[in-house]
Amino acid sequence: MHPLFGSLLSTKTATTSSSPVIVYFHGGGFILLATNSKRFDDHYRRLAKEIPAVVISVNYRLAPENQYPSQYDDGIDMLKFIDSKISTVEHFPACTNLKRCFVTGDSAGENLAHNVAVRANECKFSMLMLLRVVLIQPFFGGEERTQSEEDLNDITPLVSLKRTDWMWKAFWPEGSDRDQSKFVLLY
Repeated sequence: MHPLFGSLLSTKTATTSSSPVIVYFHGGGFILLATNSKRFDDHYRRLAKEIPAVVISVNYRLAPENQYPSQYDDGIDMLKFIDSKISTVEHFPACTNLKRCFVTGDSAGENLAHNVAVRANECKFSMLMLLRVVLIQPFFGGEERTQSEEDLNDITPLVSLKRTDWMWKAFWPEGSDRDQSKFVLLY
């Protein structure tokens, strides 16, 4: 089993038809939680129950011990594993259609999904075809404050400017600024 492999969930529907794959990157500001956190485990199970798909979660390395670009590298490594070795994983449904792959996540996980998808364009997959990136509430940021950052600052301490500034500082290598366009969005 690949060390980045978090969980594999599917429903009966997903085991009897040509099921798509949903690769899910958990949130947590690049520094918190893991695929086995109750919040995310419950979410994966609900997705697998409600959508006839195989859900694979990615247990990427966390900052500050592992800074950019390790999380994106982990995402690419996971896609390569799915492409070449996923069929060796116990209980992996044989009818899964790797040509119908979607990547998504939660918050920082959606940042990872976006950037992994951009990087995946440079990969030569033999079985896997990335169809879509599903972004609902991605965690992006830059040197200049957005209106949503300003608006959320006083609502909850979880997404305060002080906390998100620290998350970005832990994520980026020392000496980097938060101008993500030169690091993340453009390749």
